[in-house]
Amino acid sequence: SKEAKRRVIMGDVGCGKTLVLLGAALMVYPKQAILMAPTSILAYQLYEEAKKFLPDFMNILFIKGGKKEKDLEQNIQKANLIIGTHALIHLESHNAVLVMIDEQHRFGSAQREKIHSLNKQEFAPHFIQFSATPIPRTLSMIQSELLNFSFIKQMPFKKDITTYCIQNEGFSKLSEKIKEEISKNHQIIIIYPLVSASD
Repeated sequence: SKEAKRRVIMGDVGCGKTLVLLGAALMVYPKQAILMAPTSILAYQLYEEAKKFLPDFMNILFIKGGKKEKDLEQNIQKANLIIGTHALIHLESHNAVLVMIDEQHRFGSAQREKIHSLNKQEFAPHFIQFSATPIPRTLSMIQSELLNFSFIKQMPFKKDITTYCIQNEGFSKLSEKIKEEISKNHQIIIIYPLVSASD
């Protein structure tokens, strides 16, 4: 596009950001989209989700960091969606019209800008970043209206989480509450400031 769009999509964990980014890749089909994740494990999970939810006619390519395939360049040219880690920064033979970054808070600003400029053709790709916790620089750009954003408010399922702050005298009540929730087969998360004793 002559006017490439830049947008941040925010939402809590489990709100459906993955389906939104897969939907964005489908929207630009038959043109090419790139999806970058911060780790190989997350990138492969996204690849598995893409294979599960996207139609069979979409050619989805997973690229591991440092992987040198004989036919890689040819596969890149044929792919509708390329998924990988920061290794995608060094791609040269792509023709993406959409670049997406999942968990953008785990990338440095130089990495994000490098992938944004991946497309060296006349038309720059659209650029979407996804995050549950955007970095301060991104939030500042949003507040200054330098960057567009969308917020996913509604969860696709009911998520009842109750948070308690307990002082020293409340530990006996806490113990009873834990037993009660465990008896209902519920999960409990306890956040404690120290892993071991310190000075």
